[in-house]
Amino acid sequence: MAARSGTRRFKLLLVGVLFAIVAWSVIWFVAATIVDRQIARAERMALDRDAILICAERRVTGYPFRVIVQCGDGTKIGANGRKLALGGIRVAAQVYNPAHLIAEVDSPARMHFANGAEIDSTFDLAHASAQIDLSNGSFKQLITEIVDVVIDLGPTEVAAAELDMSVRRNPEVPEDLDFAMKMRGAVPSEGLEPSDISVRGRISGGAVLLKGRPEQLIRTLARQGLPFVIEAASVECGDMMVGLSGTLELRPDGLVDGQLDVAVAGYEMGLPYVNLINPKTETVLSGLLTNFFANAPTTMVSGREARMMSITIEDSRIKPGGWLPVATLPPLPLRFR
Repeated sequence: MAARSGTRRFKLLLVGVLFAIVAWSVIWFVAATIVDRQIARAERMALDRDAILICAERRVTGYPFRVIVQCGDGTKIGANGRKLALGGIRVAAQVYNPAHLIAEVDSPARMHFANGAEIDSTFDLAHASAQIDLSNGSFKQLITEIVDVVIDLGPTEVAAAELDMSVRRNPEVPEDLDFAMKMRGAVPSEGLEPSDISVRGRISGGAVLLKGRPEQLIRTLARQGLPFVIEAASVECGDMMVGLSGTLELRPDGLVDGQLDVAVAGYEMGLPYVNLINPKTETVLSGLLTNFFANAPTTMVSGREARMMSITIEDSRIKPGGWLPVATLPPLPLRFR
């Protein structure tokens, strides 16, 4: 009797397991079908709005615990004369945690602009992790990593060994956007010395970008300008290291105003890249920095002794110590409709 009872329990357990597998399979295939139909619907809606959304060679895989959307070479997204073409993309989510998305993009990526200009980029790896608010479809957080990227800008190429970026809603001021960026081995033009760059800051009112509404931020910029807070930034190139913090404001006319506190170490060995702006700028800045830093207060930047100064930016003109301008930033080509 005991043996029969044990056999019966085993059969019941086996039936229960088989039923659970079948039920889960049905749930997965229903979820995959819904995802596939939603993508097809989004493609049709994009056409109705004179936009572009094409998931080439679309496939939905990942059974049993993930849903993976795979788009092949020829995938495109764009609007208003701008189009981004990708070598392919894969987006995955766990069935039991659909709010967490993982994406991986295949090289190359090409950006087309309405005026005919193009920007090509190649990379060894590009992936992203995103937390989604399912109630309204907006991002809570987005983290991206790109390895060995080369961006072809036509007359020059910009390269980096690694590029990490992240954005999130500011926990204390939900309307603001926190951002962070780190570049390792960045080369602004072929043959130049590589740099390591990091920036961490906040964009006032920038959280609308997480909702996919850049037009709101553009309207704010067109009316009153856009403030930025640089909480901490650093640039290290060769023997020179620069650390800075402060506030900047991008004006509707494309010019920049602001105030920065800058700490510089290793400036005695020369200023990298400055001569690319103007051949005379390096000589002017080197002499100015040497004289200015002679009595400037000292601080530490990444364990190195540095000298501090304040920089005022007015109408995109850079004024160390609030003195006469030594360089001018090119205005950003902003266009509002």
